[in-house]
Amino acid sequence: MANQNQALRSDQTAFNVKEFFFKNLRFLPLFLLSVIFSLVIAFLYLRYTAPSYSASGSLILKDDKGKGGSSTDKFQELFVDDRSKNIQNEVEYLKSRPLMERVVEGLNLNFSVYAKGKIKEQNTYKTSPFRIETLSLKDSAEFSLNIYFKSDNGFTVGKDNQTYTYGQNFRTPYGEFRLAKLSESIPNNEYRITWQPTSTVASALVGKLAVAPKTGGSILVMSLEADNPYLASDVVNRLMVAYQASTIEDKNATTRQTL
Repeated sequence: MANQNQALRSDQTAFNVKEFFFKNLRFLPLFLLSVIFSLVIAFLYLRYTAPSYSASGSLILKDDKGKGGSSTDKFQELFVDDRSKNIQNEVEYLKSRPLMERVVEGLNLNFSVYAKGKIKEQNTYKTSPFRIETLSLKDSAEFSLNIYFKSDNGFTVGKDNQTYTYGQNFRTPYGEFRLAKLSESIPNNEYRITWQPTSTVASALVGKLAVAPKTGGSILVMSLEADNPYLASDVVNRLMVAYQASTIEDKNATTRQTL
């Protein structure tokens, strides 16, 4: 008798799929609407949001005090770079604007070229079909130019209806420029060219730069986010080169002063 009662209770508490389905059937439209709404939001985000890329690199800090002899050697203390005494100082120096300005000037990042599509525009760093050359610059304030290609070689600038070709000078309220051809074909009909001062570009890059020491060693890990993968990689690589060059310059200056 006890076994029969136990079996009866087990049957009553067993999960009934059919009963569960009909019990929650009234919530099915709400569930479908939620799924559709989520898919629409994801589609709009991917379609209208500019992509972001990240590049990283590691920089090994060498302590000159460890190269032969004791740390009390007065000669080595005179010639050692003061920044090597504190890793946090190195982090702040790598994130300084003057050092990043060297990177901007070395990579010529004052100009940026964007290919305009139907929905969004794309940074064409290293893939642009042309290069803009400055003949004269009237002002140091940032500006932008819209270039409309009528053919693979002919283009107009802004609202000016005159057609220009590669190598031909054109004047704008911001100065005189010309385009140099880098590719035989033009993937897009419209491009936007922006120019920004070195300090402005450097400040923007520093804001996207992250520098952190690696646990258990004198290694700094740098990472940068940008709207172009080649741009992010080049900035990180050039930043390490600029840091090494600056370190050598500081040591040479210290040597000259000491001598």
